[in-house]
Amino acid sequence: MKQMKESFEANLVKAQKDEKEAQATFADMKAAKTEEIDAGNTGVDNKSTELADADQLNAESKEDLEDTTAQLEADRVFLADVKVRCAAMDKLFAERSKVRNEESTAVSEALEILTDDDARDLMSRSTFVQTSMSSQHQSAIRERAATLVNKAAKRFGSPQLSALALTMTSDVFGKIKESIDLMITQLKKEMKEEVEKKDWCRDELHKNEMATTAKYEDKEDAETTIANHEANVARLKDEIAAAQAEIKQTQIDIKQASENRQKENSEFQTTVADQRATQQILAKAMDKLKGFYSKKASLLQTGRQAPDLVGAAAPATFQPYKKKGGAGGVMGMIENIVNESKHVEDESRAAEQEAQAGYEQFMVDSGNAIKALQADITDKQARVAAADGDLVRAKEDLAAVGGDLEDLNQYNKELHSECDYITHNFETRQQARTDEVEALDQAKAVLSGASV
Repeated sequence: MKQMKESFEANLVKAQKDEKEAQATFADMKAAKTEEIDAGNTGVDNKSTELADADQLNAESKEDLEDTTAQLEADRVFLADVKVRCAAMDKLFAERSKVRNEESTAVSEALEILTDDDARDLMSRSTFVQTSMSSQHQSAIRERAATLVNKAAKRFGSPQLSALALTMTSDVFGKIKESIDLMITQLKKEMKEEVEKKDWCRDELHKNEMATTAKYEDKEDAETTIANHEANVARLKDEIAAAQAEIKQTQIDIKQASENRQKENSEFQTTVADQRATQQILAKAMDKLKGFYSKKASLLQTGRQAPDLVGAAAPATFQPYKKKGGAGGVMGMIENIVNESKHVEDESRAAEQEAQAGYEQFMVDSGNAIKALQADITDKQARVAAADGDLVRAKEDLAAVGGDLEDLNQYNKELHSECDYITHNFETRQQARTDEVEALDQAKAVLSGASV
């Protein structure tokens, strides 16, 4: 019994130790699962944050679209207004050009009529026209005309007019008027060409401005697309790394669970073997006790008398042997121990079945989780590859837009270099040429009067 007690105490210590190890394993498993739950909650929070950022970006993009649409509408209104103004200016310029041309044509035709040989002969015979003019009077008229042209030359800084003023004092009227006509024609041609140049500069600068604005918008869109692709790739790579880490941790948990299951099963086999051995020993002890207490023998024969001894008193005889009254208690205790051992065996078997079922379910769940994570990783890797391709194309688009912007900016510089002087001084230059033409017309009129 002492040996059994020591065995039971050793089993109790071992069971307590196993219980502590099982509790520690459970605590580790609980902590691991708690970390997985926390990681899942963190993932949910990250996804919620990303959703909020995406919603904000969508709202900002809608606002940008509204602002761009409003700006586009304002640009369209401005373009329509510019077209109307330009059309009005073109119409006014055409009318002024038409009047100038008609005036120039009328003066030229009048000059041809007055200088025609028939008209000159007719006027020489007419009594209403002075038939001769003194050389002094003609010289005075030439001086007057030369003075007008010389003033115009000084006013406008024209070397052609200065040369014309010098020749007017000596050349004949026909050559002088011919030179004036040529200069008037040249001035009008320059005015027309400058108008055309100004219109071309205005149109080209407007086209360049619109194209540059559109390219800057394309650049902004490309930069936004690149930023979105880069953020998407980084997020997918982080999620892939997290999934891989989760797979690795799950595999570690599977390995640990397998080792724990093997250890628990070994302990179960040991426990069952110990309990069955205990039951066999106790059964043998019970059989011995039952065999002994079932006999009806006694230590002495009750029917014999001891022989009389001569000269001595007869010795005392044995009393009939009685079974110990405590035997039933010992057998009952052994039966209780046997029953308790069987109960321990049954509990161990039930715990083993429960642990095996939990282990198998854990293995199934872990396998499904790994498959789902591997499928998610494969899907995200495909999305990363697609995003990388989109990122390369977006960078190529950005580079192309950058090249287009450089070309547009360079062309803008060339336009300003070519057109700024014309556009900034257009009214002044046009007015100067108009005044110059008017001065030439006045000189021509003076010469026409002199020839008459």
